[in-house]
Amino acid sequence: MNKTQETEQCICCGGTETSTVYKFSDLPEYKQIGDSKDIVQCEECSLMYCHPRNTGESMLDIYESNYWQEYQTQVGEPEIDERTGEFERISDERISYIQEFVSHGKLLDVGCCRGFLVNSARKEGFEAYGIDLNQKDIDDGIRDYMINIKKCFLEDYSEYEFDVITSFNVLEHVSDPLKMLLEKKKRLKKSGLIVVGTHDVECKNHKEEKENWKHIIPNEHLYFFSTSTLRKLGEKAGLKMIYFNKPIENGIVAYFESL
Repeated sequence: MNKTQETEQCICCGGTETSTVYKFSDLPEYKQIGDSKDIVQCEECSLMYCHPRNTGESMLDIYESNYWQEYQTQVGEPEIDERTGEFERISDERISYIQEFVSHGKLLDVGCCRGFLVNSARKEGFEAYGIDLNQKDIDDGIRDYMINIKKCFLEDYSEYEFDVITSFNVLEHVSDPLKMLLEKKKRLKKSGLIVVGTHDVECKNHKEEKENWKHIIPNEHLYFFSTSTLRKLGEKAGLKMIYFNKPIENGIVAYFESL
C-alpha cells in the first residue's frame, strides 16, 4: 500500500490551500483504480495533483509488468504492438525538434519504453541511451533496434555528462517530479538541455471533457501540469524554460536549461 503525506505543500510554490477539482468517487468506474485519491488544485499557483500525495511510487508493479500489454487496454488505449509505427514517427518528430537546439551529442531518454526515441536519436547521430522499469519492453527494444537501454531508476543510473535528457509522458506519473528534475540536472552538462513532455491540463479537450478527459486517472497520473506550473517547477529545480510547444492539443513539450 502506498504511504501518503498527512501535511502537504505544493511542490511548485509551497502553498497549502487547495480546492477539490474531482472527487475520486465521482469519476467513471474504470478510472477508479487503486487508492482513493481526489484531484485538487493549489489555490496559489493552480497546480493540480492527486491528494493525498504518495511518498512512494504509485503502480510500480504495473509499470514493471503489464503496463503496455494489459493496463493500457483496460483504460481504452490500443496494445503497444499496434502502435509501433505511430511511436516511431512521433519519436522521429521529437528528435527533429530537439535538433533545433542540440544537433548531436550524448542523449538519455528517461522512461524509454522500447527505446523508440533512443533509436530515432541514434539514427540522427546521437550517442543515445535509455532507461525504463519494464524489462520486457527493454528486451523487445534491444531485439528490434539493437540500442543501449536498461532497466533502472534515474537516481541509480551511473551515466553523467549528457547533452540532452528527455522524458515524455513520465513526469506526471512520479511521486516527486521535483526530485526527478534535480536528478536530471545532476547528469546534465552545463550547456545541456532537458526536454519534458507531459499532458496540458489547460488544453481545450480537458476544459470540454472535464473528468472524462482521458488523462484524468488518479494513481496513474499523479500531477496535471500547465505551461505555467511546469515553468515554476523547473525554476524550483534551478532550470529555466527557454521554449515550449504543443505538437498535439493534449500535450506540452518544455525545453529547459540550467540557470
